[in-house]
Amino acid sequence: MGDDELLASEHRLQMLLACTKGIVFELDREGRYIGAWTHDEQLFAAPREHLIGRTIRDVLGEAGEQWHASIARVYDTGQPEAIHYDLDVQGGHRYFVADIVVAPDRVGVVCLVRDVTAHKELEEQFRQAQKMEAIGQLAGGIAHDFNNILTTITGYSELLLDALDDESPNHKHALRIRQASERATRLTSQLLDYARRRLLVPEALDVNAVLANMARMLGPLIGENIEVRLSLDPRAGGAKADRSGVEQVIMNLAVNARDALGGGGTLTLGTELVMLDEAQAKHADVAAGRYVTIVASDDGEGMDATTRARIFEPFFTTKHVGKGTGLGLSTVYGIVKQSGGGITVESEPGRGTRFRVYLPATTAPIVTELPPQQTSTAPPANNTVLVVEDEPTVRDLVERYLRTAGYDVLVASDPLNALELARTRTIDLLVTDVVMPVMGGDVLAQRLRELQPTVRVLYISGYPDDARTEGVPRVSNSVLLPKPFTPQVLVREVGAMFE
Repeated sequence: MGDDELLASEHRLQMLLACTKGIVFELDREGRYIGAWTHDEQLFAAPREHLIGRTIRDVLGEAGEQWHASIARVYDTGQPEAIHYDLDVQGGHRYFVADIVVAPDRVGVVCLVRDVTAHKELEEQFRQAQKMEAIGQLAGGIAHDFNNILTTITGYSELLLDALDDESPNHKHALRIRQASERATRLTSQLLDYARRRLLVPEALDVNAVLANMARMLGPLIGENIEVRLSLDPRAGGAKADRSGVEQVIMNLAVNARDALGGGGTLTLGTELVMLDEAQAKHADVAAGRYVTIVASDDGEGMDATTRARIFEPFFTTKHVGKGTGLGLSTVYGIVKQSGGGITVESEPGRGTRFRVYLPATTAPIVTELPPQQTSTAPPANNTVLVVEDEPTVRDLVERYLRTAGYDVLVASDPLNALELARTRTIDLLVTDVVMPVMGGDVLAQRLRELQPTVRVLYISGYPDDARTEGVPRVSNSVLLPKPFTPQVLVREVGAMFE
């Protein structure tokens, strides 16, 4: 073969290796390097000149033992083998697959080694996403069922408090029940955040303004020994997100930094406007495009890889028993994902932590003020309310609340019974659970509208993002009230329906 042909052959080999991101090794029967070719010298475990003439056991140590045994089998049997292994090379820690075949002249073996690090990382990211999704479904299901129980506990504790004199010893007991119910409600709310079941109201937010306002409020929460610095990108613009959700994300990231900083340090909160390409978007688990990024950095103790892999799981915590629920970062994860965004973390022991929250950017006009809260309610005015709820304790409570408020109340334990009542009575408002056997509340509302087109609808649900509640309210003149709720909230919402 002439020099030109040899150069052309070498060039073709280099192109092939570049396509496979791989290496070709030629080794003798004893595993000694005879030749080595690659498109990227950093994929070698040692410089090329340090490989030739040495055995693979000398170069790779323990990993070389697996190689040596496989080389001997391939050489003796003539049957190819594949080895999966990972290794610290000049370019960092990488994952490889090596296909070993007998060399044509039987001097030894030839190995095509492919760098599969990107594929391995993608597999791990997919497994992590599947795990988080499964945990989220479990958390959402638990919270949904528990909200029915909490509605009952909250409601009856309120009834007890109304019936007992403030000086009564039992008044204190009833108050403790209500307080415990409120704590449990916050807990289930965090679970729903993680499971992406929160009822979010996206709007065009000035993230810089939200961050600056939150920074002024964080002092009492994280302590005077922690300095809060702002680094706001004036080009950040607006992001499409729920205001209260973003505020909770910032608060939870600040609390996490406080715990990592311990005796004191610096928490830097900033914003960036970024354009993510396909590779960057894949890393953040979002679609490619423009994002407003909230960056929360601390110079605390940092985390190792094992901790980083689990920080967004509910109830995972590195704190001592009784010092935390392990729901802060899982809540952040749920809110961000439900907002169509992503979150990444960079951290090493002793080097602090940096979280990046990616929120979809928007060019819509920025909402600068919160909508006014509705405080007035209309009097009952002999309005008839049909309550449909398959949970007996919740049904009884709602009936009691509304009768006490002066409404004419009809009750039904299932949608079919409700439709029978609607054929003989005029209904002004339907209060219905969303998820029920036989027929969901959304279908019931549509069927009832066929009988009485002007009926108003108030949906109640343990969580608003069940597969059967997507799009609720589905009929006009209807709203959704999440469980658990207090008597005051229910009566206020019902009254508002008649305004």
